Amino acid sequence: MSLSDEVKSYVEKTGDLIFDYTIKSLNLYSVMDSKDVSIEGIRYKAQPFSLNELRIFIKEFNTVIAPVREIVSFGPTGLSVTFEPLNNMSAVLRQKAAHILAGGMIAKKKIGGGLSFGGYYANVGVLGWRHIKPIDVLRTTSTTETPYDSWSISYSAGNNNYIGYSTDRSTTINIDKNICVVPVAIGNKTVENQVIEQVKFKVGDNDFKPVMLDPMLHFIDSEFNMPVIPMKTMIFPPRGKIFAQARASASGTNQLVLVGVTFGDGGYLTDLTRTTVEL
Repeated sequence: MSLSDEVKSYVEKTGDLIFDYTIKSLNLYSVMDSKDVSIEGIRYKAQPFSLNELRIFIKEFNTVIAPVREIVSFGPTGLSVTFEPLNNMSAVLRQKAAHILAGGMIAKKKIGGGLSFGGYYANVGVLGWRHIKPIDVLRTTSTTETPYDSWSISYSAGNNNYIGYSTDRSTTINIDKNICVVPVAIGNKTVENQVIEQVKFKVGDNDFKPVMLDPMLHFIDSEFNMPVIPMKTMIFPPRGKIFAQARASASGTNQLVLVGVTFGDGGYLTDLTRTTVEL
């Protein structure tokens, strides 16, 4: 029985129409049964979630990953309840919910021989998730590939390396074998002095078109003073090779943040920081 069929059976038995509505509103039916998913034209092998794993995904997506606020109102027809994204970042993540679920399915296929998904508080040997941290993708300038635990990087005017390691971050990085990173948007925490205008990614052999941050990112509204704009979803798979460059209008220190989700073994995700990359 497919996961879609399991969901329909579950809804019929329990009357949980909100569960069904949430799946439809997040467009999860489009990917949830697939063992071969396409993200921005690139195909990946995937392992569908179980019904229980999907329930965990939806519950935590709505409360932790891309939280919503509940709006209760009274009208001519009585009481109504609607849900709105808590902020701009949540809204962008919710637009990409199907891609994020697909990323989890890819991670389930690739990490640890098929770990079960346990959610935000997953233990060692269980697949979990959280927002992307700099240690997942950024590296120091050491000749040994070493995670960098900050989004803050100093840039000079012109082209700079953003994701890389060694001298001038000129060497392609490797994603840790215990994680799968799913960036769907980009932000700049340095709101007052943004110098980065474009960012260009290379994932494996796939070159992505530059993401234009200027002027959209500079003008966008954000309740928490962190402009965020969507970009093409990328999958940074376990042991994947990633490189990125950033073009700056002037010298300055900026905090470019990849917005999205990291799926991984609970043992990796519970560490506050990392000092090595496991391959």
